[in-house]
Amino acid sequence: MLASFRLSRACLLGLIAAACLAVGGCPRPDNNANDNENGEVSEPDLDTQRVLDKIEAAAAALDTLTSDPIDPGRLADLAAELDADPAVEFTELGAQGLAVQCTNGMRLMFVADPCDDDPNDPDFNPPDIEGEKSAPPKAMQSTQKGMAPKATKTILFNPHYWERKKLTPKIEEYGNAAFAQCGMSPFEVYKGEQCTLAVLRTLSDYGVIHLYSHGIAWPSGWNLNAVYMLTGQTISAELAYEKLPVELSERRRMMTDGRLAAGFFKFQLATETAPVRRWMVLVSPQYLAEKNDLGTNRPLVYQGFCFSYLGAWPQKMTEEGVGANLGFDWWVKSRKSVRWAALMYRDMGKHTAPDPLTLGDWYNGLSYRSYHIVDHHYGDVERDVTLKKGGSDGLTLWESTSSRIRGSLTVDNRIRDIAVYNDFVLAIDQDNGLTGYAGGSGTPARLSSVPLSMHSSGRGVTISGS
Repeated sequence: MLASFRLSRACLLGLIAAACLAVGGCPRPDNNANDNENGEVSEPDLDTQRVLDKIEAAAAALDTLTSDPIDPGRLADLAAELDADPAVEFTELGAQGLAVQCTNGMRLMFVADPCDDDPNDPDFNPPDIEGEKSAPPKAMQSTQKGMAPKATKTILFNPHYWERKKLTPKIEEYGNAAFAQCGMSPFEVYKGEQCTLAVLRTLSDYGVIHLYSHGIAWPSGWNLNAVYMLTGQTISAELAYEKLPVELSERRRMMTDGRLAAGFFKFQLATETAPVRRWMVLVSPQYLAEKNDLGTNRPLVYQGFCFSYLGAWPQKMTEEGVGANLGFDWWVKSRKSVRWAALMYRDMGKHTAPDPLTLGDWYNGLSYRSYHIVDHHYGDVERDVTLKKGGSDGLTLWESTSSRIRGSLTVDNRIRDIAVYNDFVLAIDQDNGLTGYAGGSGTPARLSSVPLSMHSSGRGVTISGS
């Protein structure tokens, strides 16, 4: 669970000043120019500013001297320097960088290596799933209908698009192809700096929510007690003021209790040709839960970021009543995350059988749900990284179209099997011929070829496979 925070006004001012320098050398706030609407002036917290200066100076030196990503071991000197600073409660080195807990409550993360696929690797290409078999759909139980999300809108939230330009189109391709078959809208895609907190406050409106980002273990993967997700929103300069408009005032309060935090990331805006280190807003599942009613539309939530099934994420998604959610129990390679997502959309979106494929059947039918690694980020420990699932096994992307006949049904004694598909009774005779009866009565119309396996069950009839 996330610890509470005690974020001071001055600490925020210091953070904003540092962000300004990181974004492009703009000057630190001039107190004389920062009068708010009531004429009051915010004073900087010099202790916190000193901490931020040390982080930024170390980052500038390391980014110049070393390749990207930075070896977190190179942050040991910075950690020792900050541990000796009276404004720092503790630091912790981890595979992703250096966590810094300020004595005034601010949580800072200098992200040296997000622990993900390197986009500059020549083998960093979209996964090919064309040859992979689909999970076979299974019959719905007699009382079960497809539990599809109530909303047809879908969203893809991708803050680190500048790193994932090769992979994101694969999510869009398979997702949109599935949605077209299921009567859902294509992805509303948000990339880079479009991925703001304002967008995250609208998630209640969607039936499919795909969060494709970086996940940060706090304070480290060795000692994980919280997980944050990167957004595309920089720390706003307006937070330097004592009295704020309602939205900024509320955001500021959330940074005092851990619902939001600050990460020093390399981040590239759409108008830039290279990434620049910036203080970025990190978001917790508590923030998403408070700002949305995720149970309203029973969405399918795909948490495509590292550590996304750890910390409070699975608990919060369950408490909020999402239809189902998927995430990962360790840092995950982007290509693996995208592969599973593409398979899910492809298989669950197929509309070739009267009953949809449930998430549970898709998950259980996967050729593999985990992959084995020698974890070079964490002491060369061997481990499995697993796609985890929560919520309803019966969630689907579309409602079942199969119907059932109640009461007795009289058929010729040559009929050996029967089934129902929409308004038709389908019957197989002893010679394996397939006959269709419109509405269960009338003159039989011979059907050429229907790829259905059928059986009768009790007083009703249903389709048992495809």
